[in-house]
Amino acid sequence: MTRKILRVLVTGAGAPGIRGTLYCLKNNWDQISISSVGVDIKEDAIGKYFTNRFYKIPEPESSKYIPLLLNICKKEKINVIIPQTTREIEVLSAKRDEFAALGYPIMVSSHDSVLRSNDKSSLIKVFEEEGLPVPRHKDVSSKEELLRAARELGYPKKQVVIKPAVSFG
Repeated sequence: MTRKILRVLVTGAGAPGIRGTLYCLKNNWDQISISSVGVDIKEDAIGKYFTNRFYKIPEPESSKYIPLLLNICKKEKINVIIPQTTREIEVLSAKRDEFAALGYPIMVSSHDSVLRSNDKSSLIKVFEEEGLPVPRHKDVSSKEELLRAARELGYPKKQVVIKPAVSFG
């Protein structure tokens, strides 16, 4: 009996976790044979050397990104797409149903869920509404507000963490 090969397209082949992702795919519990196709915006992405095939693609915000990704899926007979970077997750989540209808499921949450979870400020508000514990926090939109918020949080006697509400990585 011939075993089916699962053909996986992994985006963000230059992402820090790519080696671990590919290792886990190839050493999966079910011993399914995996053929991996990596794509990245950089020609010299490290994943290029760990995947069976590699393609350089434009940035996810490019109008050429989705059509090129679809062409690669068709050419390589992809069974599933695994996005690795926040930028790609956001773009691909918006196209999730379209890709699935063409036979290329994307391992990504709904677009609304992705947008909500990538916005730390909105996510904290959801946690608060659900009664979950959250750290003390302040939303700011200017340098003055940031300095005032840091003092209100106890700086400089206490350490504070500063992060933009929405960012990649």
